[in-house]
Amino acid sequence: TSLPDAIEQLQKFLTDVLSKINFNITDYDINTQINNFITKVLLPISTTAASVVSDVLINVASVVVNYVVNIFLGIVISIYLLLSKEELPAVASDYVKILIDKSDRLKSIVSDVFDLAKAASGEEIEMESLDGMILVNQVLSDMDDAIKASGREIKLKADIETAPITGNGQKLYRVFQNVIGNALKYSMPGTRIYVNANMYGNDFVFTIKNVSEFEIDFTEEEILSRFVRGDKARHSEGNGLGLSIAKSFTEQCGGSFAVSLDDDMFKVIIRLR
Repeated sequence: TSLPDAIEQLQKFLTDVLSKINFNITDYDINTQINNFITKVLLPISTTAASVVSDVLINVASVVVNYVVNIFLGIVISIYLLLSKEELPAVASDYVKILIDKSDRLKSIVSDVFDLAKAASGEEIEMESLDGMILVNQVLSDMDDAIKASGREIKLKADIETAPITGNGQKLYRVFQNVIGNALKYSMPGTRIYVNANMYGNDFVFTIKNVSEFEIDFTEEEILSRFVRGDKARHSEGNGLGLSIAKSFTEQCGGSFAVSLDDDMFKVIIRLR
């Protein structure tokens, strides 16, 4: 997306939203704000990408510019709404809440993108001796509230008490957190999610499988691509980076990450040593 095209898209979207809440777009220098945001925030991402790891980060940055073009508008609109209206009508208040949520999603997307970019660039990480079972149990414990709120049940099957592995604790915590969160988000409500953790020789193998709430109409390769989600109709909140990040972090730690699909059964296999 070129800068002029991006500005045109932003202007069109902004005009439409503001018109719904009886805001006069001509009262504010919106074009200047849009130009400033794109030139000072989005384009520098591409510039930084070119100077660091061109092939990897330029690709990521270009996707980001396209993906967040509508989401970041929430920040711009929220600022104008909050600063220019002391008392907002009910409809406008609802829009503010939505737009604040969008700005939070933008922060999450940008953070995830840079995590992914650093992993893909070959960033060196500190490796340490870990216990895979302690790590898995810790993630499940920390996510207990989210699991209960989801209405799903996680069934853990492990024939081992310890699983000595080498990796980065923070990265692997994020891996297990992402795949469990993915299962909670996209599994059929009221169903069980099965987690298996066992040692096979020197390898610690973690698998998680669930029945998808939505028809699986993608391939293993597609779902591991950036910004691809488990529900193409976008029924849930997500940015399509979780599994891609989990795969990159696993590989950074010397492991392997794979997805297996069987009709509507979704399975992730993580192998560490």
